Amino acid sequence: MVSGMPLPKATHDALITLYQGEASAVEAYGRALTKFAGQPEEPTLAEIAAEHREALSRLDVELEQHGIKAPEGSGAWGVVANAVHTLTSLVNDEVPLQVLQRGEEVGIAEYERALEAGGFSPEFTPQLRDGLQRCKLHRERLQGLRDVITTQPNRPMI
Repeated sequence: MVSGMPLPKATHDALITLYQGEASAVEAYGRALTKFAGQPEEPTLAEIAAEHREALSRLDVELEQHGIKAPEGSGAWGVVANAVHTLTSLVNDEVPLQVLQRGEEVGIAEYERALEAGGFSPEFTPQLRDGLQRCKLHRERLQGLRDVITTQPNRPMI
């Protein structure tokens, strides 16, 4: 179903950026889950990954409702996804979490920009606020994982 009114350009652009960011987050967390398979961090990372998949699905529905084709490519989070992929094979356990945490900060900024742009339906705006809060919570959870890792003497730390 396509809504009757086109989105303002800033709203359209914010929606595309959020979609690309969530798509990249899904990719980045998928790669991190490979690195942390079987480790204590895996369940937390899996929960965060699932929340990003859900957000991507909601954004996909919103794009469809406005007749906007889902973009290919990953936008701002793409750099994060690629960095995580590279780092997971090269470095310690803290650095990939640090990169994911930085990605959440990028997500926070993008959700804030989208809310400032406005122009979203009254039904979708709460989903944007929810996405912003989830990114903030993800950032905190990742910091908690990093705090634990840095205190464990048997973890690989370069």
